[in-house]
Amino acid sequence: MYRSKKSRRIAREKKAKAIFPRPTAGALRPIVRPQTIRYNFKTRLGRGFTLEELKVAGIPKKQAPTIGIAVDHRRKNRSEESLAVRAEGCCAPGPAFASRGILGFAGTTLGRTHLRAVCCGEGYDG
Repeated sequence: MYRSKKSRRIAREKKAKAIFPRPTAGALRPIVRPQTIRYNFKTRLGRGFTLEELKVAGIPKKQAPTIGIAVDHRRKNRSEESLAVRAEGCCAPGPAFASRGILGFAGTTLGRTHLRAVCCGEGYDG
């Protein structure tokens, strides 16, 4: 292994250990649909989970940013189906959360969009 390649790998591992409960790829964000008719057939990454989604998932709103979950206090849930999908699939604490690689274990190198698509169980058109 080349020297620069090895030093970058070591730096990534060190960063992952330093910020351990949080994901290395950035905060976990929900998959949402854009607003207008022109774009709403696609999906994109949202700003953060709503307070209601966190409540359903059983995660306190003050604790969410500390474990790497983005929170958007302005967004509202308009359908029960999307609320259930996001609360169950993306904010589930415990072993399901850890088994999906969301907690950013050392050595995990999933890309940001791949991580979101895997954790939400919903298609991401990116």
